[in-house]
Amino acid sequence: MGHKGKPGLFGKFFSVLSGKPDESREDDTPEKSPYAPKEEEPIDLRFVQTYTQNGGHFLYCETLEEAYINVKKICTEAKIQHLFTPEQSISSSLKKLDLPVQENNPSISDGICTTCEALVAFNGGIMVTDYQLGIYKISELPETHILLARTSQVVDS
Repeated sequence: MGHKGKPGLFGKFFSVLSGKPDESREDDTPEKSPYAPKEEEPIDLRFVQTYTQNGGHFLYCETLEEAYINVKKICTEAKIQHLFTPEQSISSSLKKLDLPVQENNPSISDGICTTCEALVAFNGGIMVTDYQLGIYKISELPETHILLARTSQVVDS
């Protein structure tokens, strides 16, 4: 009865529960051919890598409240005195954090906070539309742009 083969279903189950490493996994994985297609990283990770390589800064937040708190910290660190927020949903939430929000005058603002349409993994780009920017052109807006987005907005291209 001292046979040492591959563990059965219950053996695997109990080794997982006990936290023991599963030695059979190493034997089950076939060698990859050098001609096999490369496994791609998750799309959100590709976006973050490309975006940060291009000079952007990125913070991952688990909740919307955490994101708003980070916006406040960014404003403090970047010494933003007036934050332009053309979107009403963002504006009302940031006012609750006692941030000096400007809703209609980007010319006196040090930064802008908006949402976006999409985060593009291919080039690390961010797609914004007139929904986020209102009647203003990018050249009329402050240089520091704080963007609130969800991982579901990441697209390949």
